[in-house]
Amino acid sequence: MIHAENERSTACTLRGDAYALTHERYEWGQHYTSSDVVDLMLSFALPDGKGPVLDPATGGGTFLVRAYARKKHLIPDQTHQERLKELFGVDVSHFAATMATVNLAIRKLEFEDNYPRVKARSFFRVQPDEEFMRLPSGTETEATQTPIMLPPMRAVVGNPPYVRLHKLGEDRQREVEKILGRGARIRAPKRISRLANYHLYFWFHAAQFIQPNGSVAFLTSGEWLDSDYGAALQLWLLDNFKIHAFIESGAEAWFSEARVGTVVTVATHCGDEAERNANDVRFVTLRRSIRDLIGNSENEAEHIQAVDRLRDRILLLSGADESDDLDWSVVRQRDLIQLGKQ
Repeated sequence: MIHAENERSTACTLRGDAYALTHERYEWGQHYTSSDVVDLMLSFALPDGKGPVLDPATGGGTFLVRAYARKKHLIPDQTHQERLKELFGVDVSHFAATMATVNLAIRKLEFEDNYPRVKARSFFRVQPDEEFMRLPSGTETEATQTPIMLPPMRAVVGNPPYVRLHKLGEDRQREVEKILGRGARIRAPKRISRLANYHLYFWFHAAQFIQPNGSVAFLTSGEWLDSDYGAALQLWLLDNFKIHAFIESGAEAWFSEARVGTVVTVATHCGDEAERNANDVRFVTLRRSIRDLIGNSENEAEHIQAVDRLRDRILLLSGADESDDLDWSVVRQRDLIQLGKQ
């Protein structure tokens, strides 16, 4: 895997223009994410490793590469090509999409049909019932292009851009506003504040791609939990999902360069109101880095097992308390719904 720091330096070398790359990432609010927090998010969203995964803001491909590693550990009988067929990425940046494609393809280079499903396109121009991309098929002498459709996703995971929508221009504003009030199964709110951060729209659109009982796990700025513009997202999540956890860190930054407080939110679609009401929502602050909490194993299998033990520990939390490495408060979702409607 190309880690975050190497990913940045490699990107600048390949591009030959460090300023242009930095400016693009600043403009779009793009940041490369620590693999440890990615592994923890995937542990929640894809516990058994099974099913298709979509990253709607894939960047250099960290979420997809780590999902590949998780599948390889939990489903060892899968082939390289079978794993690639379950991993989908989208990024508005052609350069980022290329990096993600390369980082997935190099998991195994000996295969001729080594085609990651990563598309350079705005996520909001991708629809679940439309052709996603075309990939080569057939022999070298009889090459054809096979249309690829997006299957319903077991999980949508990622680190959507952190940027105020008004900074992206009128075209992008019109693009995301088209999704409001839409959705065949999980309808987006009809309106949200124009002060909202761009990442809110990723939640609403991501929900159109998940299976029934599929999960969404996003790493975002945490301000939506305390802001007026975030109220629409809060109520939408409470009305459509079981929220497993909000996780913050007081010990480390989870991605490069951004100077905002971040939160991991993990939620699973649930159409049963009684089940949602009875769900426990965990508010967790990590007092130590994830690597300190899970240990520093060089063995991939041991590393993933340690991440899963941390996930299980979080899921078993109850009440409100603190320890040397965690602070937590567990609240019944029905109580949060009542607070949200006051």
